Amino acid sequence: MVDILIQCNKRYINEREYIYNYFFQERLGLRYNISYNEAVCDTVIIVLPNKGKIYIADILFNIPKNIWLKKESLPKNPLHLIKDSLLSSTIMNNNIVELYGKRKDVFFTDDRVITVDIFGSAFFLLTGYEELVLEDRNQFGNFPHDSTVIGKENLIQRPIVDEYVELLWSCFVKLCPILVRKQKKIRFIPTHDIDRAFMYNENSLLGHLKNSFGDIIKRRNLVELWQRNLSYFFNGKCDPYNVYNWLMDLSDSLGVKSIFYFKNSMARSSHDSPYRIKTKAVTQTLINIDKREHIIAFHPSFETLDNEKLFATEIKGLRNYCARIGIKQEVNNIRSHYLRYSNPQTSRWHEKYGFATDSTLGHRDRIGFRRGTCHEYFVFDVEERKQLSVKEFPLIVMEQTVKAEFENYQARSVAIKKIIDTCNFYKGNFVLLWHNETFVEKEGKLLYKEVLDYIREIMYK
Repeated sequence: MVDILIQCNKRYINEREYIYNYFFQERLGLRYNISYNEAVCDTVIIVLPNKGKIYIADILFNIPKNIWLKKESLPKNPLHLIKDSLLSSTIMNNNIVELYGKRKDVFFTDDRVITVDIFGSAFFLLTGYEELVLEDRNQFGNFPHDSTVIGKENLIQRPIVDEYVELLWSCFVKLCPILVRKQKKIRFIPTHDIDRAFMYNENSLLGHLKNSFGDIIKRRNLVELWQRNLSYFFNGKCDPYNVYNWLMDLSDSLGVKSIFYFKNSMARSSHDSPYRIKTKAVTQTLINIDKREHIIAFHPSFETLDNEKLFATEIKGLRNYCARIGIKQEVNNIRSHYLRYSNPQTSRWHEKYGFATDSTLGHRDRIGFRRGTCHEYFVFDVEERKQLSVKEFPLIVMEQTVKAEFENYQARSVAIKKIIDTCNFYKGNFVLLWHNETFVEKEGKLLYKEVLDYIREIMYK
């Protein structure tokens, strides 16, 4: 197969090479070369193997350097929506979202011009470009959903980057049917943040006795008394939060691996519930997860967002202890507590301390596609203008978010299944976060099993 040729100018070379590689190699699996030509202005020319040409609007990477990372460089709301009957069937929606582009009424013209700057728009979304421009932050120090360009127009449940990939591919095969793309299928990734490893096991002896008397005299709850004492004296046995084997059994039945994000902090801030990884209960849990070939990951505490020393201490302690108790798997997956993320500093620390993957990038108050995709991608440091070695697996659904966003069980079930359908359509990753604590509620277990049954139907059709 002859390589595809990309012709463009030399402005923002690092950024161009990152996003071209993402589209052509990572997503489509196509070989390509880049030819830099200063005579090419405001357009990227794609020369296909059969010499057919496509011209793509090139807006973001032609802005003056003095407004790069300035408010003037941001897309303007309201965003332009294109109703293109020829191509809208390629995606799940009846319109095409334009962040940067020529604001035309058609996506692909008769002259073979793609009027949307799909490369610049995808770069903007994947890198969280606006997070480096705007100072908006919520009470947890995160960039808020309502301040994002797509959030302002309620587009969080559309994987816009994935739509661009499919639209581009549709144009390619229309002009060059001999092209063959990389094939993928939906991947289910169940994850669990262990904010509290056990409900009863961490109390002091005095605290345990006090609570036990409370079960008898005040609450008159013998079931809770029984669970409390089994957990305390038998290393977490029958503890309501001890659902690790149950979760792994369900994952095994689907042929997938659960990822358990453990903390290693005794921080006593209002946002952290400390537990000790060296207790027999947690130690046995870690060994069991490893023995069953599921994944142990790191969940840094709340204060690590701007405290590198604390971050380094926590991960070093977790890795050293895992090695000491005979766990051979590398702890190289991470998700921040409260989904705290500072762009690009957090990702720099991830790379510095040897993490291969992160799954922090979702919004706490909205399910959907924060970075416009359900596919993994390499993180790009916009300030230092380089690709990092860390791959982001965007968080799509968190159970606590669903509970807050949708008012009842039925609405929650429908919303999650709709997101799964979207991930399936675009053959991406459905990354699901379900805390071990929430299985105490009957609805939590029922909904989780219903979600997994739905995924099973899709995966094994």
